[in-house]
Amino acid sequence: MDARHAGPSTAMPGRGLPLPTFPVPALVLVVEDEALVRAMGADIFADAGFRVIEAVNGEEAIEFLEHGCEVKLLFTDINLPGTIDGLALAWRVRDRWARIGIIIVSGRPMPHADELPIGCRFHGKPYDPEAVVRHARELTTA
Repeated sequence: MDARHAGPSTAMPGRGLPLPTFPVPALVLVVEDEALVRAMGADIFADAGFRVIEAVNGEEAIEFLEHGCEVKLLFTDINLPGTIDGLALAWRVRDRWARIGIIIVSGRPMPHADELPIGCRFHGKPYDPEAVVRHARELTTA
């Protein structure tokens, strides 16, 4: 067995043999209405070892969260179709699921600090994938 992947172990029922347990990668919810941009964002996280689910708008993202998905990070564009834009989505997530990290992206200038939920990170488009992954790791391991 590769020692890099060894984690805490549990005893196998009836045999007393340890079963290895492996850490589960954090789940990232990528919310973006443009399919190609959404796929690029999802690929960045998947390539960095995260699990990814995708939503096309704020309503769909809320639906995932309400159905118990164990999301650790919300990655959302500000401009989304429908009744919940990215900023409103970020605030709802902060209010209801405070442990979820938030990264907001936009092709527009950064909103004023008081418009962003506490603890979230902002990246302008086009964003640096390495910086996004670095912030994702910070927000999902805190």
